[in-house]
Amino acid sequence: RIDDYIGRHYDAYLAAGGGAVPLGFIMTVYRRRLTSSFWAIRCSLERRRERLAGGPGARGLLDDDDLYSLESTAELDAEDIGTGEASAQSAVDLAAEIAELDDFIGALDALPPDEPKMRRLHELIHASLTGGHRTVIVFTQYTDTLHYLRERLLPSFSEQLICYFAGGGERWNPASASWDSLEKEEVKELFRRGEEVRILIGTDSMSEGLNLQTCDRLINFDLPWNFMRVEQRIGRIDRIGGQPNVHVTNLFYEGTVEEDIYRRIRDSHDWFTHVVGNAQPVLAATESVIQRAAMRRAAKPEEADEAVADAVDELGGIIDRLSNAPVRLQDLDSVPRHDTDLQPAMTLDDLGDALRGMDAPNDRIEPHPDVPEAWLVDIGGERQAVTFDPSTYQNSPGLHLLTWGSPLLDKLLNEI
Repeated sequence: RIDDYIGRHYDAYLAAGGGAVPLGFIMTVYRRRLTSSFWAIRCSLERRRERLAGGPGARGLLDDDDLYSLESTAELDAEDIGTGEASAQSAVDLAAEIAELDDFIGALDALPPDEPKMRRLHELIHASLTGGHRTVIVFTQYTDTLHYLRERLLPSFSEQLICYFAGGGERWNPASASWDSLEKEEVKELFRRGEEVRILIGTDSMSEGLNLQTCDRLINFDLPWNFMRVEQRIGRIDRIGGQPNVHVTNLFYEGTVEEDIYRRIRDSHDWFTHVVGNAQPVLAATESVIQRAAMRRAAKPEEADEAVADAVDELGGIIDRLSNAPVRLQDLDSVPRHDTDLQPAMTLDDLGDALRGMDAPNDRIEPHPDVPEAWLVDIGGERQAVTFDPSTYQNSPGLHLLTWGSPLLDKLLNEI
């Protein structure tokens, strides 16, 4: 239905003189949102209806998540879109489109509250928490989808839920029956402990703002067309000092253009290795390839299979060129094999001994009164609880692990 709507109205506005590329970008937003959640596409259709009925301007068709999800918004100039679409609207039947949108929104409202992906998410979270995973992270591209997820998960998980989006956190307060705001560090600390809070739902703003290496379970409720962002999501938990094994599940809807493309790549190549491995050019190409296929499929449904096949051929060609190159990216990243195990020049224990043995920091380090193998250190005028032992760090909430590259160690070394 969304394909039919996009195809007919894109053609109508194009024929009436509307801007081809800007409206095309807006129409691809619907496709991205549809593959996220039915609630997300409903929100976009509602915004479009308000626009056609004389609501906000062209930029009102998109929210911050939409603008972030697009590879480039350089062509999305509000004045140009407004002018181009206004001239096109005068030549098409707005009342008919508004009526169609009302019917479309009504059909979405009539669907069961838990769509199939939501039911699958319930199963995955229950299996994870009862199967040895202390905490679970759920990623989505859209705040609209995040709101949908937390409302549907709330009856089952209540105060175990926490959210992070738009640079801040929220947690359910049963006393006030509302979501209370939390600072980023509060979100991180509650989730790191994994006691009261065990499920973290976040948008891609979380993939840039939080390091969550105490978690080893990640579920992508939807997947950005730009697979670099998927890599960034995984990078929040797959980090030095993190868990030895990280379990990632990606959810697709059958019949969507991205599912079709990735399924065919999986069948012809080792898709996860190539798309979320060392082949960065493949990651960079996914956005534009999927977008072109989606637009072609919407504008010409009869070419749907051909559009996907061409997209797969394009990505497959990139993979083959990288695989056959004299020097491959994975070669540059490869680790040589040695006859004997290599030992670090300085272990974390050595680092701790060295710091405690120096005159300069000695007056600012003292043993932690409650935690063995931990210390209180004066860094930047504040008392910080630290350890050099990864096991102590994992088992003692509130401690910072001092290791090479950690901001606190860098700050301490700069001060002394």
